[in-house]
Amino acid sequence: MVLAVIAFHNALPTEFVLDGVNLVRDNPRLHETTAWADLWQSNYWGGFSNAGLWRPLTMAVWRMEYGTLGFGDDPRGYVVVNLLLHLGVILMLWLTARRLGLGQWASFTAAAWFAVHPVVTEIVPNIVGGADLLVALALLLGFWAYRRYVQSGRPGWLLLLGGIWLAGLWSKENAVILPVLLLAADLVLNVADWRAAPRRMLQRRALPFMVLAVVGATWLGWRWTVLHALGEPFTAAVNNPLVLETAGVRMLTAVKLMGLYLGQAFWPVSLCADYSFRTVDLVKAPADTSLLAAAAGLLTVAVLAGWAQRRRPVVTLGLIFFGVAIFPLSNFFVPVGIIRADRFLYIPLLGLMLAVAAGGEWCLERLPRRAAVVRWLVLALPLLGMLWLTIGRNPDWHNARRLWRHTVMAAPDNVKARHNLALQRLPAPGDPAPAEDLLVVARHLEHAVRVSRELPGDEFFEPWVNLGNVYLRLAALEMPDSRMNAAGTQRLEQAVAILEEGVARSQHRGRRYASWQSALTARAEQLGELRPEFGDAKLHLALASALDALGRPVEAGRQLRRAMAVEPANPSPYLRLALLYARAGQRKDVEILVGIAVRLPIASAEDRLLLNRLMTLLQQWPSMPGAPGSTNPGE
Repeated sequence: MVLAVIAFHNALPTEFVLDGVNLVRDNPRLHETTAWADLWQSNYWGGFSNAGLWRPLTMAVWRMEYGTLGFGDDPRGYVVVNLLLHLGVILMLWLTARRLGLGQWASFTAAAWFAVHPVVTEIVPNIVGGADLLVALALLLGFWAYRRYVQSGRPGWLLLLGGIWLAGLWSKENAVILPVLLLAADLVLNVADWRAAPRRMLQRRALPFMVLAVVGATWLGWRWTVLHALGEPFTAAVNNPLVLETAGVRMLTAVKLMGLYLGQAFWPVSLCADYSFRTVDLVKAPADTSLLAAAAGLLTVAVLAGWAQRRRPVVTLGLIFFGVAIFPLSNFFVPVGIIRADRFLYIPLLGLMLAVAAGGEWCLERLPRRAAVVRWLVLALPLLGMLWLTIGRNPDWHNARRLWRHTVMAAPDNVKARHNLALQRLPAPGDPAPAEDLLVVARHLEHAVRVSRELPGDEFFEPWVNLGNVYLRLAALEMPDSRMNAAGTQRLEQAVAILEEGVARSQHRGRRYASWQSALTARAEQLGELRPEFGDAKLHLALASALDALGRPVEAGRQLRRAMAVEPANPSPYLRLALLYARAGQRKDVEILVGIAVRLPIASAEDRLLLNRLMTLLQQWPSMPGAPGSTNPGE
């Protein structure tokens, strides 16, 4: 535990990153005005996205941290709680190793290596990693309660087992593997007893599995009443391109992914916070070399598990634990939210550390006693290496810009990483923006656009929006006196071209989602609310700005009307179209549009300034340029 504190002494962040922004910092359900019971009556994300996830206990813990403990918008407190939970997992892993019969050296090795393993940096500094920490605790505590019931037969341990599993299921869905782990442990550790007296063994174990069945059915029923579905109805292809592939490609890629997870557990020298498109190459042929290498590694592990069953059963149990925990996350049967994530390895690593420590103990027992120094070298060298990697990785989680920069270094073709790093480097609209900085941002966005064109389904159009806006800002710098020149005109034409491509892609995406809607009848109503959340209006607004700057008000007005159709409650297109009408001298239309806009919630400072400008223009109308009968924008 001391080693874990040393490993994560530099993990405290300066800002929220990744899902911690939406799930914790900006989540209204964590505020004191929200009833605690509401957390058990809504999905994990609160809106449509990932609506097939239900984790009320995780939300309740964050709610307690946000309000009761007073962490609020300070991310450091959440990371401290994550570290405390990790310490609890380490303690339970050590106790489990001792209960399974491992010696002091092997138990300490399993706990110490797990405590400082670099993969843990994807959990402890990552605020939303708290869900995985709660599940890991539930699995180890559930195993402990089950073993105590089998030994004593006291019903209190049964109630504790059921409560622990329900808490795990409320924390994250992968806690569902607990019954499989308990059954595997019974079969592996008590082979002789099962062969000698199978009926007696069944009688003693029937009741706990009946309790688990009742708990599981209760959880599924409650989950159905909240979500009206058992699984996740929507996964974005930009996060997991396997959703658009055949079952054969998905299964072959899943084998490769399990091999990659296994390799990373033993050689964690390179970690990545995001594995969305295009980071993992899909396997589309059985002769793929990466697939063959992964299959060879997995087969070796399976053979080792079978060989160790009689010699050191804990090795077999640990390897089964690893396989059972990683298999549901491999996309073999059902695509998960992201094709791959280093954080998925946290729970499977528990089993792998048990197996490695038990196997190491078996090997070292065959050395002469005077070779005790070898025992400590075997422990210390990997420990020091992992400690060094972990301490070096922690600062990448301090802020979003550093995290995305490291992700781009690890995966140069990752479209989300390129796009998000560009946004982190993009100066705010009101801040001075040197052309050199904007050109660096444009290069990242151009790379994201180039790779995104290969994305099946055309759903990730945000790089087109932001690249078009960067081109607009560059055009403003290239026309400092507000007069058209060759450089500014060329940049504006670039903006128009890239934004028109983005509009075309977003419309194609809308048709594809409509086809998904008809296939997912259980979530038809929720899917009907999907498109506005993706912000198609941003494309039309940006394109309108570019067309207006090029002196094409009719086309700009057409784009603003399309933005209204996509987001009728957004005041920005009404105000900007009103400005076009004001320039054309159409007072009546200006009054109508301003009247609509003032009834809508105006959140941005830019829109408020534009509204004030239009109100002033209406008051000074006789002195305005233009006259009735001028060109009518958008008509």
